[in-house]
Amino acid sequence: MMQVQNYEIPVVILAAGEAKRLKPLSNQTIKPIIPILGIPMIERIIDNYYSNHFRHFFIVIGEAEISVKNIVEQMEIVKNNLVDVSFIIQKKALGMADAIFDIVSTGSTLLSNGLKEVDVVMQSEAVLIHHPKINTKKQQILDDLLFRIRAVNQATNYKYILLNAPNSAIKKISALLPGMKSPTIIPLAEEGWSSIHSVIKEDDFWVHIENLKRAGAQGILVIPIEKMIL
Repeated sequence: MMQVQNYEIPVVILAAGEAKRLKPLSNQTIKPIIPILGIPMIERIIDNYYSNHFRHFFIVIGEAEISVKNIVEQMEIVKNNLVDVSFIIQKKALGMADAIFDIVSTGSTLLSNGLKEVDVVMQSEAVLIHHPKINTKKQQILDDLLFRIRAVNQATNYKYILLNAPNSAIKKISALLPGMKSPTIIPLAEEGWSSIHSVIKEDDFWVHIENLKRAGAQGILVIPIEKMIL
């Protein structure tokens, strides 16, 4: 088995806690900057890992703990770019698990913090369940909720499209737009031109756009749909 060199392993330092077990020392000074023999605790931790060939650090700090960031950034090994340090702001202290785990949907949170997924703890999905003998009143509430959820989900698969076209091209353009039933056609102030409105599937978006341009469409606008009721 290939051994990973220490400097390739990122170090996560949790520095956003309340340090209740260090009271009264932490009453006036947050835990990471409490000095040990004159050196802040956070600096000693980083130095210790650095001496053991670790070079990549992710430091979780609270929103108000800018002093931790300032101390770390003044370290010689940081100023001289001998280590790579990233700070992750934890707006609310929710415990250790929240600091090192992230519920990932799109991965944007990881990307914005310069992080990468190391392992998957579990896969999950949201489900809606109900009792098999649900009463009529609750069934109506459930039906209304499902109706709204489906409207939102359906909308994510479609785009609303608006375009201008000469009247001579309406028939050809309408044939390219599936729509809900048929495209909506509105005459423009300029004689001989109309505005055509329709809905297209997300998967077919670019194919339709190219064909519409060839058919004579101009001023094409594509708008996300928030909700869609069939």
